[in-house]
Amino acid sequence: MKRVLLAIAAETPDRRIIDYAVELCVRMKARLNILQVVGPGLKESAGRIRTRADRFRRLVDSATAAATFAEVGEPDPFATPAAASVFDDLTVRSGPAAREILDYVDARRDIVLTLYDPSLDGPDGRGLLARLKEGLPVPLVRLA
Repeated sequence: MKRVLLAIAAETPDRRIIDYAVELCVRMKARLNILQVVGPGLKESAGRIRTRADRFRRLVDSATAAATFAEVGEPDPFATPAAASVFDDLTVRSGPAAREILDYVDARRDIVLTLYDPSLDGPDGRGLLARLKEGLPVPLVRLA
């Protein structure tokens, strides 16, 4: 099975990015893996994010998935039938974005495309894009 990786930085993903990734996976007949990279500035939030991610993993295939996000007063970015049909995995990691993305793709040979949230660029601008282009064995799309 083909898989698309969506790498995000924000605690709550941008709905447009999620919609794009889901639509792309539906068209490609691929599964969607999401890697949420928590940088040093959000390291204190990592435990809370992991707890929410674990709850989300358990609930994503059921109609009650929205409850996870409702608990924290946020809209459910995955609350579409299409998302449930393509969503495969949500992983949260803390560390430098380039390293975490490269390690994730390297460990999973079924990833055929990597999408990433521009908020991962951080203070060095497009430095992440250059590092990923050098190291990724799959196509890379920087979402705007």
